[in-house]
Amino acid sequence: MNALHPWQLSLATFAGWINRHRHDQNVRLQRESRILTGKPRGKQIRFSD
Repeated sequence: MNALHPWQLSLATFAGWINRHRHDQNVRLQRESRILTGKPRGKQIRFSD
């Protein structure tokens, strides 16, 4: 059985933290975009000239 080295555990923890942080940023930006455009959730934005 292979044991994790301390640096592997640190790297996995850091990668998980970065992933969670980016996910939270995306959720926040999606909410902001929905509010600013007045677009209800699940509806596509139609662009027209």
